[in-house]
Formats: sequence, structure tokens, C-alpha cells
Amino acid sequence: MRLLLSRFKVRTTNFDLSNKLLVNLGFLTISLIYFTWQFKHLSEPLFWDEIGVYGRGVFEMLDNKQSLHPEALSPNISRGHPLMFHYLYSTFAKFTNGDVFCLRLFSLLLSLAVLNFTLLFTKGCDPLFKFSFLILLIAQPIFQAQSILILPELLVLLLTLLAVWSYVEERHLFFFAIASYLVLVKETSVIIVGAIIFYDMCRRVYMRRNVLHSFGYAFSFLPLLIFFIIQKQSLGWYFFPYHTSGFNLDWGPVSENFIRYCSFIFLEQHRFSLVLVLGLVFLVSLYQKDVKHLLRLTRYERLSLMIILFLTLFYSTTFYMNRYVLVCVGLFIMFFSSFVLRAFNRLDTKVKYAFVLTVLMLQFVFQNHMWTSKEFSYDEDFSFLRYNAVQKEVVSYIDSKNLSANKLNLVFPLNYAFHDPRYGFYSGKAKVPSYSVASGATDVILIWPPGGPQGKDGFQYSLIKQWVSNGFEVKHYKVSPIDDM
Repeated sequence: MRLLLSRFKVRTTNFDLSNKLLVNLGFLTISLIYFTWQFKHLSEPLFWDEIGVYGRGVFEMLDNKQSLHPEALSPNISRGHPLMFHYLYSTFAKFTNGDVFCLRLFSLLLSLAVLNFTLLFTKGCDPLFKFSFLILLIAQPIFQAQSILILPELLVLLLTLLAVWSYVEERHLFFFAIASYLVLVKETSVIIVGAIIFYDMCRRVYMRRNVLHSFGYAFSFLPLLIFFIIQKQSLGWYFFPYHTSGFNLDWGPVSENFIRYCSFIFLEQHRFSLVLVLGLVFLVSLYQKDVKHLLRLTRYERLSLMIILFLTLFYSTTFYMNRYVLVCVGLFIMFFSSFVLRAFNRLDTKVKYAFVLTVLMLQFVFQNHMWTSKEFSYDEDFSFLRYNAVQKEVVSYIDSKNLSANKLNLVFPLNYAFHDPRYGFYSGKAKVPSYSVASGATDVILIWPPGGPQGKDGFQYSLIKQWVSNGFEVKHYKVSPIDDM
């Protein structure tokens, strides 16, 4: 009998090991496919906030010195943010080719780390949960776009997932390290760490434990506090003045932004289909009188909802930008994968797999229209590639007409395209400045304007050329003072 049991254990062990190898092989295969698919976009020029702030800041730090000191970048580029993002990207660029391709490659590698995050889950974790998180996240247009953009939100998502995992698994030293990095990448991440601390306090109150221990996690704020103290001594302010003026606590704008953010996180880009599945799961559980079991959320599920709530409320008080809530989209995907599979845990394995695979396939079917849509969604999906293509057309037009010899007035972000060939737009060495109309610009080139040029009184605009490309309108005007006419 013991011999039979020992044989059974060996077989069970081998089976578990083969499952683990199969999961790892599946993740590796899907990751390689995703990497190959995104590889063709890595040479794209810098786009919008990349060329205005983040990518430009990385190249400036690369030209000078990799440092976390507030004076390592000019305030107009750093905007008072901690410089961990610029430091990491410029360090990677320093040991590679140092061009836009390498910076986008680093973003893509970070996205692969996010996709493979659930491999950290080992004890009693359903492999289907891991694949559900992996594939659903790949299907999100905002994740696809951010995977190759030189922006901090992707790194914030990765560090947030690691912070949640290390907190739940009680890896305290690892949590302090990750949380410290997190707030130095983007200072608003204090809201994420604050949500974790608040959750820990609530949990300790419920379990009748010492609440004061929760405040120990706040030591992860110390590096950020030191940065702001040095910034005050060096630049004269703690926070960039432009940003502090952007907060609005009026109920009207805050509630409007909150609704818009919730719509984007849970409904837009066809995530409404996931909400419908959650509703269906709840109704089935209600019919089976198993709601109490379903609502016993795991710590990962509760933490995900807590962080989503805290971040959404905070961002509702400041500048509205959907990419800010990329971390909320990622946490929602993790919540969905865990919640649904936990609800179906009692079903037959084949039924469970069939249902989940159907949901995953439908997500990709729904996302198909995002590729054919002419709507410009900034950096929330791949529509930024169409805008970049138009900018490259305009640069070619300027070169073919030798307009760089004139005084050009270019719309943002095209006005930075000629500042540095590493930005990816042109190969010339001479910097081409952009002039305002008032300071003597002779040519105005606009992309996607809502009408004619917004010039000053006293100037005459003559339309030289106009064309439409990728759904964007381009206009070239000659400008001259009315007195000279």
C-alpha cells in the first residue's frame, strides 16, 4: 500500500512539474510573439509628451550626467518630478546605442515584465488566472500603446503590481525597496502606497491588531521627502508651480472627471464586456445562493479595488489624462481574472476553460475596430502612429521646399522635431528654431487645427498648401504684416 502511495506521489509531482513547465513555455511563447509584433514600432519618432518632457529629458540627462539630483535636468523639462524615470532610461541608453530605438526597447522590455508578473504567484494559483491576466492585458489598446512609449505610467504599473504582491506575501524589505522606487518614478504614486497603508490599517482594526504598525510602511516615502527637501534648497520650491495651480477641488469638475475616469477604466475600449461578464457571474451566483462565497474577496482583489478608488479620486482633482490610470486598468484586469476564475472554481475544468477562452477571444474581436478607427485618442492606443506619420510627412515637406531656411512657426510638438536628430524626425545637424508670429515668423504650418491659424491682429495669412493625411489636416500659410501689403 505504501509503495502504491509513493508511486502516486511521484506521478503527482511529475504532473505538477510538467504543468509548471507548460505554463512557463506558454508565457515565453506569447511574450516572444508580442515582442516580435511590437518590434516594428521601436524606431518611431518621439510623440507629444515624449518630445516635450520625458524623452527629451532622458536625452538631456544622457548628454550630461546620470543623477537623481533635482538640478540634473532643467526645471522646464523635469517639471519638478523625481528623476528616477529619466535616470533608469538614460542609464539603459548609455550602455546601448543611445537612440530612440533603444529607449522604446526598454519600454517594451518593461511591458514584458508586466505581462509575466503573475509567474510570481506559485502556491495554489490556477494557471488559467495567469494566462487570463496575460492575454487580457495584451488585448488592451492603452497597454499596447504604452508598451512602446517613453512615459512613466508603464513603469508605475509594474512597480505597483510588485508592491501589491510583496505586501500580500509579506516580503517587507522587498516592499520598502519597490515602494521607494515607485514614488521616485512618479510622486503621485504616494496615493498607491497610501492606499496600501490604509488597507493595512483597516485589516488590523478588523483583526484587532496594533494599527500603529501600519505606519511603518510610510518609511518608503523617505527618499521622496529627501528629494523634495533638496529641490527646495536648490530651486526654491518643493513642487513645480505650474502643477500646483492645476488642482481643483470643486465638486462639479471633480465629479465629472471621476465619472470620465470610471468610464474609461471599466467601459471604454470594450472593457464593458468584462463588466458584463462580472454581472453575469454575480447573477449566476445569486441564483445558486452562493453570493457570500463570491463576495469573500481575496487580498489581491480588495487591494486592487482600493488602489483604483484612491487613484481615481486623486486624479479627478487635477489634469485629466487617461494614460494616468493605466495602473487602474491593469489592476482591474487582475481583479477580473481572479474574481471570475474563483467564481467558476467549482465548475468542471473543461467548462471553465471554454468560458474563459471565449471571453479572451471576444476581447480581441472587439479590439479589432481600434485599428481601423480614424479617431485620434492621443496616447491611449496606436492612433499616435498615424499622427507621427503626418509629422514625418510635414518634415519631408519642409526639407523638400527648403523651408528650414525661413522663419518657421510650427505647432507643438512639431516645433521640437528639428531640435535633435535623435528625436527621430530628421537627420540634419543644425537646430531649426520655431518662431512666434509676433517675433517675425514667415511661414506657419499647422496640423489638425480646428480652423485657420490663431495669429495676432495686424498679420495677413495666405494659404500656400493644404492636404489631408491619415485623417489629419495640414495647412501651410505665408505670414506677412498687413502694413507691408
